[in-house]
This record gives sequence, structure tokens and C-alpha cells, in this order.
Amino acid sequence: MNKNIQKLIDQSLALMVSEVLEGAKNLKLSSPLVRLKFWYYDTCAPKCYFSGSAVTEDDRVRILRDDGINALYNLWDGGGSMEVTVGLKDESRCKPYFAQAYEMMGLSVQERKIANLCEQANEASRLLAQALSRHLNELDWSEVCPVSDDFIVYAQNGTDRGCDGYEDLIASVPKQKLELLIARGFMGAGSAYDSIEISD
Repeated sequence: MNKNIQKLIDQSLALMVSEVLEGAKNLKLSSPLVRLKFWYYDTCAPKCYFSGSAVTEDDRVRILRDDGINALYNLWDGGGSMEVTVGLKDESRCKPYFAQAYEMMGLSVQERKIANLCEQANEASRLLAQALSRHLNELDWSEVCPVSDDFIVYAQNGTDRGCDGYEDLIASVPKQKLELLIARGFMGAGSAYDSIEISD
């Protein structure tokens, strides 16, 4: 990874994590969270931010019971009943870093070369979302809010511009958590999720 992008991640990670945990503490939960997904966007959005979509255990039970053939798609690719945003509110301390990411994503090939940035710069928001998710998956959530034992946090493309959802999942979630979800059948029998190649 380019050192400028890594620097952006390193400088913003603690602030992003703090904003997520504060938002999660304020959720009014009737049951534990089972997933928190951060939609990331390219420059078709007005600015760089993450919209965090949360699903609870009660939501999962309802989705699996009521949504039939679309249940697993809706569980992972759909929205959620609650939201935790990052970098969207005016008071967010992440905004300067998200502005840098947005600027990187808007550069032409020539401008990236001049700025000594690699091609990955046009995916700066994706890389931030993946790094944030990886870190949040390693934390103890017991003092933040109730979560299930198979709770995961992951990144997902909100603008469908050439970013693969399975790659985001693998980049975001520890191997043990994915294996647990697959073993429980929550990744979908016969679907693409069922054949995810999990890396160490």
C-alpha cells in the first residue's frame, strides 16, 4: 500500500473508531447487534463518509423467517434497522481525513503520479472502511453495547463501482468469525457466500 494512503489510515483510525463506538453506545437496542456494515462511496457522493447500517438479533430472526429466498441476501447486502455514521456530522473530527480521501479519489492518473500516489488512491474510502472494520472486529464490545458471539463489522460498496463485496468481507472480518458464520449457515447454502475463500 502506498505510504500516503497508509498514513491517512494511521492518522484517522483512532478517530473513526471513537466515533463508531460513541454512536454504538447511543443505540437503543432491544437485542444484540449481529452486524455493522459501513457503506463507503466514491466521488459520485457529495463527500466522503460512511453510513453504518446495523442489524440486531431480532432483525436477523425476522429476516430469516420472513424473507424466503432473499433472506441471506437481505441479511448481508441489505440495509439495517439502525445507523451509525462516520464523518457525516459537522462535529465529526474525522472530516479532515475524509476530505483528504475524497480528494485522492478525485485525482486523475496524471495527478496521482504527480502526488506520488498509487492507483489504490481512487479507492481511498474503501481502504479506510476496510481498515476501520478490521480494527472494530478485534475489539471487546462488552462495554460498548450488546453483540452476538458471531457479530461482525465489514465494509461494503455503496456505489457499485468495481469493488467486489466478497473481497470487502474477507478484508474486513477475521477468519474465525467467517468460519463461524459459514458453519452456522448464515453465509448461504449454495450461494457465492458459501464458497468464500478465507485467507489467514
